[in-house]
Amino acid sequence: MRAVSRWIITHRKTIVAFYIAAIIASVLAMTQVKTNYDLVDYLPDDVSSTVGLNLMDEEFDSKPANLRIMLPDVTVAEALEAKKKLASIKGVKDVTWLDDTVDVVQPLEMIDEDIINSCYKDGNALITAYVSPEASNSVVSEIRALLGDDAAIAGDQAQAEESRRRTSTDIAKMLVIAVPIIFVILFLTTTSIIEPVLFLASIGVAILLGKGTDLIFGEISFVTSSCSAILQLATSMDYAIFLIESFESYREKGLAVEDAMVEAMNQAFSSIFSSSLTTVFGFLALTMMRFGIGYDLGLVLAKSIVMSLFAIMTLLPVLTIMANGVMERTRHKKWVSSFNGFGRLNARICIPVSLVIGTVVVMPSILAYMNNDYIYGTTQMIVDPSIRVVQDQNAIDELYEKSNQMVLMVPYGQPAREQALIDELDDMDDITSITAYATMADTTIPVDFVGRENLKQLIGENYSRIIISADMELESEKAFKFVEDIRTVAEKYYPNDAYLTGGTSNIYDMRDVVIQDDVIVNQLSMAAIGI
Repeated sequence: MRAVSRWIITHRKTIVAFYIAAIIASVLAMTQVKTNYDLVDYLPDDVSSTVGLNLMDEEFDSKPANLRIMLPDVTVAEALEAKKKLASIKGVKDVTWLDDTVDVVQPLEMIDEDIINSCYKDGNALITAYVSPEASNSVVSEIRALLGDDAAIAGDQAQAEESRRRTSTDIAKMLVIAVPIIFVILFLTTTSIIEPVLFLASIGVAILLGKGTDLIFGEISFVTSSCSAILQLATSMDYAIFLIESFESYREKGLAVEDAMVEAMNQAFSSIFSSSLTTVFGFLALTMMRFGIGYDLGLVLAKSIVMSLFAIMTLLPVLTIMANGVMERTRHKKWVSSFNGFGRLNARICIPVSLVIGTVVVMPSILAYMNNDYIYGTTQMIVDPSIRVVQDQNAIDELYEKSNQMVLMVPYGQPAREQALIDELDDMDDITSITAYATMADTTIPVDFVGRENLKQLIGENYSRIIISADMELESEKAFKFVEDIRTVAEKYYPNDAYLTGGTSNIYDMRDVVIQDDVIVNQLSMAAIGI
């Protein structure tokens, strides 16, 4: 290690040039890394909601709506014009309104009141649409610009776009808060003003390298994107402290600057390497999760720690040598004194204190941990009433029923069984509507006679699609119980061949998978760190 350390110190200009080039490349690469905001994409392939979603993609061209647009104070003609405008936006598909159900040319008084009130109430038109993955990241902004600022826009797509916007701003806020706090702590515990700057500069470069090399994955989740930088900063700052503390101790022994750094690098490497290794394997344990977020997060964070180790053992020594003169001129008193006294006291009383902590702190904490409530979907992440998407959601929910839409995929070709299933589902509380072949046509009449084209939204080659709408939140214990009830009924009529997907069903499966993953990851990470 001494030979490698000496080479790094001797060729410091080469090291700096390498990092300048790497920073430029990383900044350019960061712009090419795609971010996935859809947690459903990370569900395992064998859970009911994923199987149902894949079947729906195979059997049907149209998708359930993921956007609701309410236009206040409009006529039927104006609503139809707005619908046409919406359909012209790239990526916006399956735009539906009242005219898709009834003939709006006839007077509204002649149309069933329940049908009208489902999408046109008190002069407010509620239009639904599906936004495809290839749509731009600012499709909601495009819709608002096209239809006017009075339009209320809600749904999964609106939530995703708001999450995308807030993620980038929240990352900046976290770093703005964290970096000054870390700087103050380092200032109080070091002996030179320049040392905290060197620490943060080295870790900052490592974070940039981590972000840039995310390009090798092509795409990462927004969860990974939002927390990787702050976690990398928090978990790798110790490495810099190990190295500089060792360097300072050798300087106090009278060694020359370069010799002191070589010895420091040689001594600190084993501590830094073992510390980073435990962190890397702790993060790699996440890759064993069935929920794909763990694999995504584990690989990115493990790679980021490697980047930190590399930067601390190559860039920080070089910067320290180059800035040594400034360090000497900016020496100050060490504001935080030694913890030797606390250590001696702790050694004397550690056994009784441990028993007290175990009784007073640990056991209540375990009980509290077992009773934590967790959020698994993204809809509950944005609840600030000052945010436009929340205001729009509340405005739509106030006038119309909540729209928690799920799709039940069942084998096609058994109309009597499908009708019996729908009849039983229709008796369930909170279901506001069921749309299926059996509700739209007489099941005793052959499909080909009715015209398959007329029912292409509901029947495919092998499966029928039953669209269920419920008046409830997407994520709650009541909603999860609702999913269980639907699946129980469907299983009775179609054993092992009915798949519920969309809305709460997706979140329900996320919850089950994550709960199972939690046990596995905790055991693997503890074992890896122990080894």
